[in-house]
Amino acid sequence: MNESEIIKSINEIGIAKVENFLDNENLNMVEKILSKQKSIKNSEDAFLYRSKGNFFLKKLLYFKFFKFIKCLKMTNLSKKLKLQELSRKINGGQTKLVSIDSYYSKKSTNKVIDWHVDQAYSGKLNPTRILDPDHTVIKFFVYLTDVGPDNGSLGYIPGSNKILYYLKLGIFNKDIKYKPYWRLEDLRNLIQENDYKNYLEAKIDKRFVSNFLEQSHFITTDFQDTKKYDYELKKGDALIFDEAGVHRGAAPEKNDRLVLRFVYKDINTPEN
Repeated sequence: MNESEIIKSINEIGIAKVENFLDNENLNMVEKILSKQKSIKNSEDAFLYRSKGNFFLKKLLYFKFFKFIKCLKMTNLSKKLKLQELSRKINGGQTKLVSIDSYYSKKSTNKVIDWHVDQAYSGKLNPTRILDPDHTVIKFFVYLTDVGPDNGSLGYIPGSNKILYYLKLGIFNKDIKYKPYWRLEDLRNLIQENDYKNYLEAKIDKRFVSNFLEQSHFITTDFQDTKKYDYELKKGDALIFDEAGVHRGAAPEKNDRLVLRFVYKDINTPEN
């Protein structure tokens, strides 16, 4: 998939699969760096780079030279792959690299994470700050292990990012009230309420709303899951997606799963 195809796919459905995202040279380099990177997601050790908190400087001040070198190599890789340029074209405006981290999941019959919406306040009843939906987040998931349905695949409901954009916009502008929607089940129930459904149908083609409700119907069944939206990827492949869309990580039932993540945000997004 070339650059124009990637941009088109993300604009249309929110996500794009890129095979052989890392060539053998870069793949070997990344594997060496992450060979012992088994940290829990979002823990400090999992981060190879962060834009906030003088990340580079702290590594030098505290004589963490090895971590500094890893950080430097990964930021250089992001430049070599021209990820910022691509994220800007996807976003339609200036972006900034905010983090590079690893996401390690042990072999398990439990999902890595269930169907959810990022930047949805983790389902809090009273979030302290409502986020501007124009502060887009583009994620690059680079797989260091093979994944597929029932084995750590990322599932993404196509086009759900568009539904979420307008829902968040209505909440941000106070046209509709905030109610928890982090879980897919909560989001689906919310969209079916008259006030929210009428608002969305006035902002976006009604077919988007009805399609989303049809696509997400699986969450109301006994199984509450589907393989329909799963991606199968080989080591070195990547998924690039708009974080706003509904997604989940399937259980890594066959092997441990390791992902390298680059996260870019709209340049006007305030630091957390």
